Amino acid sequence: MEDFIVLVPLALFALFALSLMLTDFREHRLPNRMTLPLIAVTFACLFLHLASTGKVQPYVNSIVAGLLTFGLGYLLVKYFDLGMGDVKLLTSLNALLAWHSPWLILYSLAIGFVGASVWAIVVWIKTRNPRARIALGPYLIVGFAAVIAQPTTELITAVV
Repeated sequence: MEDFIVLVPLALFALFALSLMLTDFREHRLPNRMTLPLIAVTFACLFLHLASTGKVQPYVNSIVAGLLTFGLGYLLVKYFDLGMGDVKLLTSLNALLAWHSPWLILYSLAIGFVGASVWAIVVWIKTRNPRARIALGPYLIVGFAAVIAQPTTELITAVV
């Protein structure tokens, strides 16, 4: 029953997902008013789960994944063309995935980056501009949703 708390950040993600995707497509940014609460709620709920169950390993996995995501993401923002909104979004999403299994992060990123790459090729061919910008957030969200669906279903089934 204590695992139910992990569904709270997923519910918040579901509430914000469409708005995040539309905003990123329109404005090429992911607003702090949605990404920062996702981070805060994710880590608060994971800490509450730790406090109520004493299960340290899922919490450690989540913290390490979140810190690595933010650190590596910051470097990508600084030296390459990744947006900070994408990094903040990935910090919370990867922490949630790592709670289930750190390997899920790789699957989620693979789906997201392949989807974004295919779309980028289409845009670049259409506009004949290899520097055309694309929104990465929606593809990261789709990758996350595709990967988290099965563990979430198992969690809901176990709780109910």
